[in-house]
Amino acid sequence: INTRSVEKSKSFAFASERDRPLLEKTLLPRSKGFESVIDLLNEHSEYPPEIFDVTMNFDGYSGEIPTWEMGYTRNVDVLVPTINTFIMGTAASRCHLDSRKFTYSEV
Repeated sequence: INTRSVEKSKSFAFASERDRPLLEKTLLPRSKGFESVIDLLNEHSEYPPEIFDVTMNFDGYSGEIPTWEMGYTRNVDVLVPTINTFIMGTAASRCHLDSRKFTYSEV
């Protein structure tokens, strides 16, 4: 049995049920992969892992999510940076960071 194809089919089923895109290189839900990585780190590390939740907020962001139909470009939130705007130096000049730290036992 090819476990990768089994996981991929489960991921596609999960995405289809929730009207989410079918991702070729990422499995959904992502929480299971996260749990696996954290458990492995905990098993093979001298110290328990710490998890950092970091959120970046940009001025004027309305929550727009680019879609396939939009060509993955933004119509409203044009100041939200992309790799291209970073490279070209035209990205938004202000960014707000919110962060939280969790221990392995909290997760």
